[in-house]
Amino acid sequence: MPVPEPPVVLVTDGDPVIIVPSADFVCCSYKGCGALRPLTEASENRPCPGCGRV
Repeated sequence: MPVPEPPVVLVTDGDPVIIVPSADFVCCSYKGCGALRPLTEASENRPCPGCGRV
């Protein structure tokens, strides 16, 4: 099995920015949330871990 590569982490103004493959995650579209969530969870209509909305 291939070993997954760790995500790329950049630091911008002291805040870490984690870069993940765009096909694996989506941002919550509700205003004020924007949490990253796995694409599979979003397609299965699971609640967002950031705001709890579906």
